[in-house]
Amino acid sequence: MHRFFLLFLFFSLSVSSQKLSYSPYSYFGKGDTAFSSTAENQMMGGNTVYYDSVHQIIINAASLSKLKFVNYSVGVDLKNTSYNSDSNNETSTAAGINYISVAIPTKLLSFSFGIKPKSSVGYLLENDDQTKDPSELNRFSGSGGLSNAFVSFGFELFKNWGIGFSTSYAFGSLNHYHTKILENIELYTRVSSESSVSGLDYNFSSVYQLKISEKSTLYTSLIYQPEANYKSKNNQIIQTLNPNGNYGGDLEQIDLNAVGLKETDIKIPKNISIGLGVGQDKKWFLGINYKKTDGDGYKNQLMGLDNVEFKPSQTYSLGGFYLPKYDSFTNYFNTVTYRFGVRYKSGGLYVNNQQINEVGLNFGFGIPLAGISSANLGFEFGQRGTSKSSKLKENFFTIKLWESLKGAISFWDPISNPGWEVNTKFGIRHSNYDLSANDSGITRTSISKTFPIFSVRGKMIYEKLSTNNILQTFEPEMYFLYIPAGNQDAIPIFDSGDIDFKYNLFSENKFYGQDRINDSKQVTLALSSSMINTNSGNELLRATIGQIFYLDDRSVNIDNSETDKKSTSNILGLVNARIDDYWRLTGYSEFNPRGNHAEKNQVRLSYKRPYGKQNQIFNTSYRFSRGQQEELDFSAVLPFNSRTSIIGKINYSFNNRRSNTEDVLEKMIGVEYESCCYGIKLVAREFWNGSKIDDVLYFEFLPKGIATSDNTTAELLRDGILGYQDKFDY
Repeated sequence: MHRFFLLFLFFSLSVSSQKLSYSPYSYFGKGDTAFSSTAENQMMGGNTVYYDSVHQIIINAASLSKLKFVNYSVGVDLKNTSYNSDSNNETSTAAGINYISVAIPTKLLSFSFGIKPKSSVGYLLENDDQTKDPSELNRFSGSGGLSNAFVSFGFELFKNWGIGFSTSYAFGSLNHYHTKILENIELYTRVSSESSVSGLDYNFSSVYQLKISEKSTLYTSLIYQPEANYKSKNNQIIQTLNPNGNYGGDLEQIDLNAVGLKETDIKIPKNISIGLGVGQDKKWFLGINYKKTDGDGYKNQLMGLDNVEFKPSQTYSLGGFYLPKYDSFTNYFNTVTYRFGVRYKSGGLYVNNQQINEVGLNFGFGIPLAGISSANLGFEFGQRGTSKSSKLKENFFTIKLWESLKGAISFWDPISNPGWEVNTKFGIRHSNYDLSANDSGITRTSISKTFPIFSVRGKMIYEKLSTNNILQTFEPEMYFLYIPAGNQDAIPIFDSGDIDFKYNLFSENKFYGQDRINDSKQVTLALSSSMINTNSGNELLRATIGQIFYLDDRSVNIDNSETDKKSTSNILGLVNARIDDYWRLTGYSEFNPRGNHAEKNQVRLSYKRPYGKQNQIFNTSYRFSRGQQEELDFSAVLPFNSRTSIIGKINYSFNNRRSNTEDVLEKMIGVEYESCCYGIKLVAREFWNGSKIDDVLYFEFLPKGIATSDNTTAELLRDGILGYQDKFDY
């Protein structure tokens, strides 16, 4: 058992990672609990009793009973926190996507689905004990958290009385690390405690509206969530590391089976929420919420903190909104929705018998866009804990950005009768290897593998034809893939490798080749939008953003490395724009939400125009791959006339410098000439081959009728210049 004292008398805290929260209090239980509702509700102090035909309330499925428009909601948080104790003051900043949700009404009922946070773990604490010889630095750090993939249903049982049901699948990992560093000793030890958590929970809800005057309505709500148990698969190791963080020689796997901690339960206690409010539709609202949560839950048995308790908690919310005049045409500010609220949470977490309370003050603005969509901005000031008695007090300020799209993307009018498609696949993949003539060292001559594959891919397609004959589309898409794990270590690697992530969003297999197939239990969420010229059929713009949510760890890798325990993939963004008949702009970005940095970026501007048998070409591109590459290149093909063209390319690197003054990786200049009977190519190239500079001069005389474009120079130019076409391709 471990004891963790919140005695922040001598610790330092630093922050450098992306989290929905970054708090020492996330050390406990399942992490920092997230308020998983839309920002509209959060800006009213967490009030979830008001509902109408336009908005969705993620945690109140019964509110869907009034929904009349398709609704897309995305929320992003930016949170700054200051930490105060008796002797220390520190700050941190955290940012991340808070939720993604789609709600769709039908004739019988309405339903919604999406991803929302359940909890977040993020902290870095240090205790430097100078009283010991040698001095001892203890560092406690944590990462991870839980997400919920949810589906909700709501329908109107009787007039003004709606009921709802919601179920969600929680998944993710809770990672805690304790590092001990001794002064003047090169190696240090780290205890890694990692838990892969998954489980189902559900809730029931009810809402009711009662007209109490000509203009005023009474709103009530009830949400009940029974107790649930999440399964936690735990792993704990002690290892020796060297100063650069790499493996230092010693590693011991703790036998958690022996102490009954290999698989444990994290209990999610039952809770009940009651709401009451009064208001006028599209004008004003004021309401209160009370939520009670049972104690004796949330505890992470692997951590074994005997001075930490979870007791019953109460959360009180008061808030509302005011909308001066939603249909005003003369004063834009009269159409802005002004939200406000306050919340107070008492109890829940107790550390050393000290109750950790939390209070927050909220306000925000709903800014109307075209139709009934809106962009929103919210703020929260809050405080948690106390600095008395050597405890920690958090003062936080959160900026919330969210967009609520109704019926269609924000600049569209509402759209009815959307198209949709669902593709389901069930198959079996079988491979057999005859290794009798193989020198891989495998003694078996015949190896086979068989895997079932199940997937469901569905999307909604919304279209709007504008007055200038531009067809605009908006396409939310979800993809579920299941492939069970299987041991493939006996099969050697012949031609397989990792697929670039930008091609992996909806791929069955993250490997190319036949030697490996990944194990998968994952959900992909993506949003795409396009603009199409209906006169020409050309797609003028295509943009996609997506992310993979992993419901379980992945054990299959090319190099038989350790299990991949990330709960989410990087966030992928793709843009392809057709500027006119000749100009194209493409962009690709891969963002790492765990490290809060870009992994890869690429932007390319290209021009290609036919000119006789050749093309006028201009390309410029920027490529960035974190820790590996940052390059800028230019290339061009410039025909002087129908017979002669100048060719050039330059590739500049920002981080692969050969010397203090030379940053050019490749330079190329050449000329092509074609007559009636023959062709000539002359190309000079200087390039860095990884260890030295090479200079090459290519000269080719190409008699027509004998020569072909399958030659070294043509291959070099096609690989180096996008859009190059050989003049001598007979």
